[in-house]
Amino acid sequence: MPRTTERRSSGLSTVPRFTALRATLAFAIAAVLAGPAAGQKITEVVFDHVGSPDTHEYVELWADPSADLSSFRVVVLDGSSNPGQILNVVTPGTANGAGFWSSGSLTPLLESPVFTVLLVSGFTGLVGDDLDSGNDGVLDANPWSSIQDGVAFSDGTAGARTYTAPVLGPGFDGNATAPGGASRFPYYVDTNSVTDWKRNDFDGAGLPGFSGTLVSGEAWNTPASVTRVHLEDYYAGVDSSSQAALRSTIHAAIENHIWFPYTADTTDTWDILNLAEQDPVDAGMILDKYKNARYTKIAGGTGIYNREHSWPNSYGFPSNGDVPYTDCHHLFATNTEYNGNRGNDPFGTCNSGCAEDETDLNYGFGGGSGTYPGNSNWSSPSSRIYEVWNHRRGDLARAQLYMDVRYEGGALTPSTGSPSRS
Repeated sequence: MPRTTERRSSGLSTVPRFTALRATLAFAIAAVLAGPAAGQKITEVVFDHVGSPDTHEYVELWADPSADLSSFRVVVLDGSSNPGQILNVVTPGTANGAGFWSSGSLTPLLESPVFTVLLVSGFTGLVGDDLDSGNDGVLDANPWSSIQDGVAFSDGTAGARTYTAPVLGPGFDGNATAPGGASRFPYYVDTNSVTDWKRNDFDGAGLPGFSGTLVSGEAWNTPASVTRVHLEDYYAGVDSSSQAALRSTIHAAIENHIWFPYTADTTDTWDILNLAEQDPVDAGMILDKYKNARYTKIAGGTGIYNREHSWPNSYGFPSNGDVPYTDCHHLFATNTEYNGNRGNDPFGTCNSGCAEDETDLNYGFGGGSGTYPGNSNWSSPSSRIYEVWNHRRGDLARAQLYMDVRYEGGALTPSTGSPSRS
């Protein structure tokens, strides 16, 4: 019997692929576009939330998962009535399992027409300190040892002062008015420019009292969660003028991830797959890809279902230190026996000498046996082919296309900073 793809380890993984059950108005971009944290980042600032009640102003940071950020300070500097005055200082806590931390509501402390947000270390100042005595936009005092990151907002009025780049204001992202907030995307890179940010005036979509309308070019978010942008903006850089251009630009759009542990006490691939494969009518169960069987969720380890590498790890990434090994865009929860029957055989059409892996009838799909191809999976040990049953072929085909375009034959390893091909 070929080996299964189950492993117990501490590798890293991405968040899950999107299916029809998870489809929304936009992609959860952090789900597919971030690498290991290269230092701490300011990822979102909402300072003048639209709608009523207007109580959703906050600052969000991103770092390594579960990182202790208490040695840093979020410092807010006035840029209008008293330029350079420290309006607020917030001590961050611990990042969550995805690497995010949110200040929670800072209303009304963020509601200012012009201000600067800095993430600093070694802070020694106090709220009320005036760091720009000349009101000329140049700091006369720097009560910190280093600035980790920063972003500024300005309405463009005369006398407005900001103390870091980028400065987001009228004209930012093509909009004639100043934003009420912005989300940084992508946030895995080491740059911090205007192009890294998306307008976020409508961050409270779905919250009580929200009355805004999401339009192209805007982002929205839940504090300490993923940033979402619209589908057309996500694919804005894709060039379909030729096959080569299409492939290379799609690769560039999807080549980075947020990684989660393969197996860990925090959010790992078991948690992700249990959510991705969740039974549509019973949150306590999963529906596996090969057998179409319903199983009570398990937290990990050896059980009736396990994690199938639809692109076998033996074909290019045998170690869980390789990024593709734990990429949940091609991992599926599958019946352990069927996973073993498939082994590392390529997917294809089983023309002769085929052994049948039957499916269960659930929700109008699967069931029946004895007729090729029917609703069954088929394996051929002699020709080394595994044919997936008809209802799940599209899922597996999309996973293979993703892996081919995403990795282009390379093997990536997790590291500090953006990942690089090895």
